[in-house]
Amino acid sequence: TSAGIFILNVDDNDFTLSEAAISGTAGEVGMMARVGKYVFAAKQSTGILVIDPTTDAVVETIDEGNVGGITVSRDGSVWATARESIVRINPTTLESEKLTLPNSMVSPWFTWMADKMCADPDENALYYAYGTGSWPNSETSIGKLVINSDGSLTEDSNFAFTMPAANDEARHQLLYGTIGIDPISGYLVATTTQSGYGTNYSYNWLHYIDRHTGEIAKTTIAIDDIEALVGETYTYAVTEFVTDTDNLPALAVVGAQSSDSEIFTIDNDGLTLTLSPVGEGTATLDITVNSNGRVAEKSVTVNASKPSGVSDKQLASVSIYPTQVGSTLNVAGIAEGTVTIFNIAGSQVASHNLADGPAIDLGNLPRGAYIVKVLSGDKSQTAKIIKL
Repeated sequence: TSAGIFILNVDDNDFTLSEAAISGTAGEVGMMARVGKYVFAAKQSTGILVIDPTTDAVVETIDEGNVGGITVSRDGSVWATARESIVRINPTTLESEKLTLPNSMVSPWFTWMADKMCADPDENALYYAYGTGSWPNSETSIGKLVINSDGSLTEDSNFAFTMPAANDEARHQLLYGTIGIDPISGYLVATTTQSGYGTNYSYNWLHYIDRHTGEIAKTTIAIDDIEALVGETYTYAVTEFVTDTDNLPALAVVGAQSSDSEIFTIDNDGLTLTLSPVGEGTATLDITVNSNGRVAEKSVTVNASKPSGVSDKQLASVSIYPTQVGSTLNVAGIAEGTVTIFNIAGSQVASHNLADGPAIDLGNLPRGAYIVKVLSGDKSQTAKIIKL
């Protein structure tokens, strides 16, 4: 608050608030943390207040006029940020020591601003945001500090995070808010916006960062070059070709475009891409995936061809079943011919001669969608199956 620390009575669901702030706390107060016997609170232009919760009284003040916020590391130490410095506090003895940060933090602009530092829950380490500007929320980098056994700090050279480019090439991303650890995914999380004012704030990003390397969790597009047959259709499920370590593939927004509609057309219903070759030649399938604001792009070469001697005549009597295959696929209604299995990228993964029988063992294929093509003389039949 801007008026100090108050006492909220929660006994018997009373929920009454003290009329006055605790003596010695009046003024702007930011983050607080209970560690051991004491409550530690950051007070603007003053320092860290140490409060005894049994008496609701300030028992000591650790002077630091540049205090910005506090966090607690895995070993129980209390840390207070102070621009170019950081103060380590022993929560039992209340002894403190000021250490110099490897990089200067941006002016915190009062203790009620969101803290720019957090602790690693699994190792004795701290993460802190820093930058070269003087305006709050203008941090452009995040560093990692390893806490040594003697309480000193060493910057982790294996960790490096710099804000990515913004939507406008003339601007950049900057931290807006705090940094923290997501307890579910384990990633370091940073919220950013586009530098500037007004409409620039409409551009926002949520970054999930690897705590060991500083790399943003990647979004990848796993479709290789496609060999396609004219007259066939190929279906690609978003859940099968999009990989994102911090987001469900089905939640990604996918765009797809054909570079030449005379070679192939593409239909996008949001969850699947359906590619239909309509003419022989080579073109590209341009795919864009936006997952949690992280954009990945890929151009896939599509080679469309029509095998010689093969017409568009259909094998009307052929039955391909079941459409959801456990291990065995059956082709009935034909005694001679070949069966070819293609994955969603158009690559051949299996073949079978019907002279060996109607049953085809697909037990060794990974789960996913496949295209089955039955060819006999100048006639063919295709079907889509799902391998369970």
